[in-house]
Amino acid sequence: MKFRQCLIFILVLYHPFSACIASETDSTTSKSLFIYPVFFYTPETGWAYGAAMTKFSRPYKDTRPSTWNPMAVYTQKQQIIIKVTADLYGKDEKWNLISELGYYDYPDRFYGIGSRTTTDQRESYTAKRILFDFSPRYRIRPDLYLGFLYNFMHQRLSELEEDGSLILKEIPGSQTGQYSGIGVLIRWDTRDNIFFPREGHYRQLAFSTFGSAIGSDYTFHRMTADIRQYLPVMERSTLALQAFSQMIDGTAPFQILPAFGDSQKMRGYYGGRFRDNHFITLQSEYRFFFSQRMGASVFGGIGDVARHLKDFQFSQCKYSYGFGFRMCINPEEKMHLRVDFAYGENTSGYYVEISEAF
Repeated sequence: MKFRQCLIFILVLYHPFSACIASETDSTTSKSLFIYPVFFYTPETGWAYGAAMTKFSRPYKDTRPSTWNPMAVYTQKQQIIIKVTADLYGKDEKWNLISELGYYDYPDRFYGIGSRTTTDQRESYTAKRILFDFSPRYRIRPDLYLGFLYNFMHQRLSELEEDGSLILKEIPGSQTGQYSGIGVLIRWDTRDNIFFPREGHYRQLAFSTFGSAIGSDYTFHRMTADIRQYLPVMERSTLALQAFSQMIDGTAPFQILPAFGDSQKMRGYYGGRFRDNHFITLQSEYRFFFSQRMGASVFGGIGDVARHLKDFQFSQCKYSYGFGFRMCINPEEKMHLRVDFAYGENTSGYYVEISEAF
């Protein structure tokens, strides 16, 4: 098994350079198209295998790159993921569009709701989801964007455990249904690079409302705050800081409740291990390169979930820490392969992905 994983890891490192089936470049528009095999690992999926296409374009000089990324993946845990994501910029970055359309056939785990759930409460289920997110943002001042949000998901659960809590259909989200919501956001973004920022900051505040008037089976409001700061320490190193909070008021399906434990927030915990109406986390990561292409990182964070804000207790917050390695796979755009080993309270996980956690 170790040999197989090492072989896959080598292929992950190599495929951006060797598996390009088609590419095109233009000196004025700076376009490139790559079709390549996909391999990654997370505790939620196990090893994942598939194919993807990434199209980079920089049609206007001195703008951030626009990307299209269709992907189809089958995982070691028999999950199917088919999705198309887009992050597009207009001339002079006057507008930015972020969108995702996806289908998920996803065996998963549910641990209950709250910050003190135990592993004995774990139950398995399978969710089939159609998801659509659409968010155009318009620049109102340099580096400052005002945007619109639309979120939709239709979901059906199956293969519920006979002695589990989901089969009783009492937990919101355990029955077939959908949510649909609209909202607004404001983003202040001065990062020098969207894939691997070394300096600048990212501030985003978003508010969405979901209800029957817009086709939702659930009525609730959601507010998200994401604050990041990037500090260059030396020529090849950066300190990245993040404060993230998400709050829900109303009755939301359990899949939408703020949760931690994935490849981006509180690494080392299973995705959705703890979930509730409110979630707060603080994270930091020191990233450094010791050559043009190879680097490493150390990171840590604290966080927790609670039913109400007054229920948060700093002394009971959970921790996460770990280390990782980086390999530059696209020097021009500063895209890196990330391999992280993370640890928490009686748990651990490792991740192989492209793009930084935050």
